[in-house]
Amino acid sequence: MSVPATLHLTNAYHPTSGGIRTFYHALLASASSLGRTMHLVVPAEADRTERIDGWTTIHHVRAARSPWFDRRYRLLRPDHYWSRRSPVGRILAAVRPDVVEVCDKYTLSQLGRLARAGWYWRGHRPTVVGLSCERMDDNVRAYLAGGRHLVAAAHAYLRRVYAPSFDAHIANSRYTADELLAAAGVEEVAVRGMGVDTALFAAARPDAALRMTLLAAAGGTAESALVLYAGRVSPEKGIEPLLHACGALARLGGARDPRLVVVGDGPSVPSLRQVAARVAPGRVHFAGNVTERTALAAIYASADVFVHTNDREPFGIAPLEAMAAGVPVVVPNGGGVLSYAHGGNAWLVAATAGGFAAGIAEALERRDAARLACARQTAADHAWPVVARRYFDTLDALHARRVTRPCRAPAPISATSPSL
Repeated sequence: MSVPATLHLTNAYHPTSGGIRTFYHALLASASSLGRTMHLVVPAEADRTERIDGWTTIHHVRAARSPWFDRRYRLLRPDHYWSRRSPVGRILAAVRPDVVEVCDKYTLSQLGRLARAGWYWRGHRPTVVGLSCERMDDNVRAYLAGGRHLVAAAHAYLRRVYAPSFDAHIANSRYTADELLAAAGVEEVAVRGMGVDTALFAAARPDAALRMTLLAAAGGTAESALVLYAGRVSPEKGIEPLLHACGALARLGGARDPRLVVVGDGPSVPSLRQVAARVAPGRVHFAGNVTERTALAAIYASADVFVHTNDREPFGIAPLEAMAAGVPVVVPNGGGVLSYAHGGNAWLVAATAGGFAAGIAEALERRDAARLACARQTAADHAWPVVARRYFDTLDALHARRVTRPCRAPAPISATSPSL
């Protein structure tokens, strides 16, 4: 069997978006190096085709901005793919991929059902895979009021609408997979984690001038400790307790006068600025997005401690980047970060102001060389070339299984497999 050509679709993509965009760019680079055909379809301001090389292409499809939550994102909607003559329908018909992968539980989910039915082709049936990089129940809790009733409705949607639309499912962590296995009744989910650009982040070195600039912006001095958060600034990230933690540490007078720098952007910035002014006045700097990757790596390497705040994170690439850069990492004792974070390579804490304060204080006071060395090795084990190749191997295996045994129930691939 020849190497399957893959086509991937996602709405989690815009010029400064984070982990999922980084993941797909890593896949594109890997596809080029492996000599395999890959197409990526993403929403954009205008239609254009970006041919990266002879193997890989990004199709930017004109789409309106999201009317909900974060307007930086644009959305491919059902009208983009319901018709064979629709923008996405034309791309699918022209590419004729062997594997179609959809990373979206919302407006793109029904594309899977149409692709399985051969809606876009005559005599061609691709393998259709749903990639889960988030949990719907966590999104409902973070963005909507309604509690358990809306969570129950989300699980019913996953069970009746989303899950049956695909031949197979992949999740970026066991934590993400658990929702499909338990709530949606999916029998198996292949768990494949995300990765890190170790070549970039492991090579980064502390920059004294940059460090001083960041500390000064947060009201600190050369003697202050630089505490770093990097990522999306949105409700589900749970950043507010970290602001309280920095204020509490300042009042206690220990932990080397911590100053917090928040790198990233999102809908929660205005409200968090108000919280910071109240609980940690003059001690927090919102730096916005840093799009240049070398500059971002230098910020990581110049920090004294990195804190990840979301205890329901689907996976979490930022802590891996900090590990690669040799920075002590404080993470919640929950969520997808536990795919790779443990007591031997990170400081695990409760996702509360008290938990973060204790973790920051301990990481600053006891720079554990063994723990940092273990963290660097963890990052090396998740290098993007390794992760991307394993992901393609999984897609190939799922496709081969469907083609060779199309009428039999699929054998388990990895409902209990590790993330790598």
